Amino acid sequence: MYKLTFTVLLLITGLTFGQEAPKFEKTGGYARVLSLGDNPYILDLENLKTNPAYAGHYANFFYGDFGSSIVGSPNDGNGQYAGFNLRFNSQITVGAILARKDFMTSSIAQLDPGGVVGIVNGVAGAGSVTPLDNNFQILGSYALNNSWTLGLGLAFASTNQTATPAGGVKSEGSASQLGLNLGAIGKLGSGLDLDVDFSLIMPSASFDAGGGAAKIEASNTMMMINARAFYKATSKFTYVPVVSFMTSSGSSTNAAGVSADLPSSTNFAIGFGLHYQVGDVMFAGGPALGITSTTTPSTAAAPELSNSTFTFPGWNLGLEWTLTDWLVGRLGYTANTTSWTWENAATATTKDEQTGNAFGNDLRAGLGFKFGKFQLHATIAEQVLFDGLKNIANGSETFGYISAHYEF
Repeated sequence: MYKLTFTVLLLITGLTFGQEAPKFEKTGGYARVLSLGDNPYILDLENLKTNPAYAGHYANFFYGDFGSSIVGSPNDGNGQYAGFNLRFNSQITVGAILARKDFMTSSIAQLDPGGVVGIVNGVAGAGSVTPLDNNFQILGSYALNNSWTLGLGLAFASTNQTATPAGGVKSEGSASQLGLNLGAIGKLGSGLDLDVDFSLIMPSASFDAGGGAAKIEASNTMMMINARAFYKATSKFTYVPVVSFMTSSGSSTNAAGVSADLPSSTNFAIGFGLHYQVGDVMFAGGPALGITSTTTPSTAAAPELSNSTFTFPGWNLGLEWTLTDWLVGRLGYTANTTSWTWENAATATTKDEQTGNAFGNDLRAGLGFKFGKFQLHATIAEQVLFDGLKNIANGSETFGYISAHYEF
């Protein structure tokens, strides 16, 4: 998700402030963001996953995802997780999230984003290390005053397995991940709100065959910074500049005890959106620019290789309107134009280079259901729209992804 640049923020702080800052609505989830075109220009419960300071705004909440359906597994949706936030007093809110390995959001609840378990199993053999699962995150927020709230999140997951054959040598495979995120939400002036967060994710895996053999290891460190501002220009229009930055690097040790760096990557994105609210209708969207680069270190068999992409424009557009007091309709659209450059090893010292373009676009639709303090949000499967009345008889899946929450 694209989020705010400090450069743009500094320019905006020089504007004349007028209206009150936008209010936080207690609604949303991954399904809502999806149906609104992966929209970074809205306030949503989904923001809590990357910025724990939002816990105070979603206090006394149960929330989670039913996920998307898996063919042949009616009781096990892809992307399911559960969480809660509980307000202790006017300043402190605490909560927790239990996420699986198919967690959908790039945050400290996401497991093994660098694939270190796969790297170790690729050397030691399939199944040597059990993949990470059931990531447990605790989070909390502290309101400094009426203007600023701080947040902290910690997450941990681990697996371990050993094998000791009769009269043989004990072997052990293990993996773990530690995650930390910090966040802040505050007012920089009348009509200008800021949210900013930092995340650190550190997965590692190892396999020890025993008997004096070298330990096979892999580890990765990922850091992410996101920031976003809401400038209330008028009673209807809010400008939303966003920026995100991510960097990832790691190392591995093979069965011969030789260490090497893993491919490193950097992602940067900046966007500028418009949030328009009038009555029961909300529109949010805008263009963004994204740059990614990945560098693979040289080896005895190949030179250093670099791959990169440049995306502009990348559009995220979303429309939401209230149909009744219990039903909300949503439409979203994403589109992007990307230029890419890939390098492949030709010999140990030379490389081939390819360049090209890629395009992406997607139309989304969704619904929100409000039943008292319980809300359910769902994306609508595209085939349902195409089938029309045929849905009465053909048994097609109506919803693609489902999120829900309950305020108590």
